[in-house]
Amino acid sequence: MSSAFETEMLQQAKTGLTLVGLVAIIDPPRPEIPEVIKTLRGARIRIFMVTGDFALTAQAIARECGIITSPNHTVADVSALSRELAEKSSLKGDVKPLEHDFDELPRSIVVTGPDLITLNDAQWDQLVSDYTEVVFARTTPEQKLRIVRELQARGHVVGMTGDGVNDAPALRAADIGIAIGGGSDIAVEAADMVLLESFSSIVEAVRFGRVMFDNLKKTIAYLLPAGSFSEFWPVMTNLAFGIPQILSSFLMIVIW
Repeated sequence: MSSAFETEMLQQAKTGLTLVGLVAIIDPPRPEIPEVIKTLRGARIRIFMVTGDFALTAQAIARECGIITSPNHTVADVSALSRELAEKSSLKGDVKPLEHDFDELPRSIVVTGPDLITLNDAQWDQLVSDYTEVVFARTTPEQKLRIVRELQARGHVVGMTGDGVNDAPALRAADIGIAIGGGSDIAVEAADMVLLESFSSIVEAVRFGRVMFDNLKKTIAYLLPAGSFSEFWPVMTNLAFGIPQILSSFLMIVIW
């Protein structure tokens, strides 16, 4: 009797309705994102967008952020990736990444989570090497983790940004995990770096990181011939060949 009553109530609730209006909700991207994307691309950094949104929504957001710049009718999907093995179908185990020409015309592709499961090594190679603008839509935490590992397996250094619990596995697996300060505690704990202010601070992080790397190379290039080597060869010639030590400990310290 109760079931029949509920059925009748539902039927009555669905009849005699009048459409008054529609309410749309949008979560706009941060205003600095397009400029950040442009700057990072100028620094020869490739941008892959990974999201849980539907494909069309993800494509629209990517275009608004400047991640996709080619016309909509030229944006490819998974059907553009051939399953046939190429001459170099997989670079797993090879530290040399697939090279990419940043000056060529952009090629865009949107791949959904269900399609991501079916990709083989040959398709991953095409995805990484042939397309400059890549969007992954409807992805799960496991698929985000797989994206990071597939890129690493092809010799790429991967930086992953995220703020949710579902981003934590990929943040931990990435070479550089970058969490947003206002994100979940798990994402912050899993990341290597936390952006406390604007997302544009990632540009400063890249700039300072490259300056530090260049300074380290210059320091090593200077110290090897000028310092360490001058201390190393007198000791080694004495141990290996029995030649009397040419330089005293005091002289080696002075040279250093």
